[in-house]
Amino acid sequence: SSGKILEKRYMQNTKVVHQFLPLDIPIFTNKFLDHWKPNLSMFIDSEIWPNLISQISKEKIPLILINARITKKSFERWKLIISFAKKIFEKFDLCIVSNKESENFLKILGAKNIKNYGNLKFSKINTDLNNKLDSDFLNKIENRKIWCGASTHPTEEILCAKSHLKIKKKYNNILTIIIPRHVDRVKTIYEELSELNIKIV
Repeated sequence: SSGKILEKRYMQNTKVVHQFLPLDIPIFTNKFLDHWKPNLSMFIDSEIWPNLISQISKEKIPLILINARITKKSFERWKLIISFAKKIFEKFDLCIVSNKESENFLKILGAKNIKNYGNLKFSKINTDLNNKLDSDFLNKIENRKIWCGASTHPTEEILCAKSHLKIKKKYNNILTIIIPRHVDRVKTIYEELSELNIKIV
């Protein structure tokens, strides 16, 4: 779904071409690279395509893993095939990790050049100093109990709202903030939560 969102967002931009990757099968990945001839390749989060990575490295195309996230569960799976894992992860010229845990796991899995700059998804800072939260609003919520559901997906907002109602029984001044993963779902979320008879802004 994220691919479709990107395609829609950049379809009017002639400098951006959206193309789905082929299946990670050598004959397909070879044709893909022969056609596009990239001069840089970046993989994001936990996307690891062994055949494509091997072919990119073989073609001597700079290879970067950005915002790398290796969970403990994923790490345990890679450890079962540690020799194969090292052959894959050593091919990255640079790994920018999102947390210390991923940094440690990638070292064990054979990655060489690792940098830890934190989660890049949180690095976008609004530099417009005039665009501040309303001070009256901040004063109103200063003494409220607040919790946040971040990067939510369908069905999770309802879970947040129902949790809000349960928490409200103990903390009457509770404020729940929901940040959906895909902001275009806001209208749908609003309609779903309205059925629970709670105040929504």
